[in-house]
Amino acid sequence: MAAGVHVERLTVDAPLARRAAAIEAAEWDDDNDIDSPYTAESLAAYLASPDNVFLLARDGDVVLGMASGTLLRKPYGDERWCYVDEVDVAVPHRRRGVGRALMEAFLQLAREAGCEVLWLGTEPDNEPALALYRSLAGDEETFVGFEFAPTPRRS
Repeated sequence: MAAGVHVERLTVDAPLARRAAAIEAAEWDDDNDIDSPYTAESLAAYLASPDNVFLLARDGDVVLGMASGTLLRKPYGDERWCYVDEVDVAVPHRRRGVGRALMEAFLQLAREAGCEVLWLGTEPDNEPALALYRSLAGDEETFVGFEFAPTPRRS
């Protein structure tokens, strides 16, 4: 893990208001898919499901990055898998091992949960993400993704 990087798995018992304020204070850009503010309430609602995972990379109270995902069970047998939804690194902390620390923490959680596979996707032009995932020796797959908006999006 990169020096000064502490990866914390948030729980509903964490100081969520303080963590949300630190997330909001971090410098994010358009490459980060952060459309709405983080609040103690939004984090608590997400963490209410024990299968949801929210990791926060910090150096003291400074947020360096974050990742979220879900530990899932297949509807057959006892196979489990992990889906990582987001890996975001704050702008001033990129290329310093923060994304790697978050992914290594997710891989460890997936191992501990008995997951057969950890799955994530990224855009084909997201070169930093592609370099990170390739460096972790993931198997690159080609697929077509679809996005649906079952309810009108908020503006």
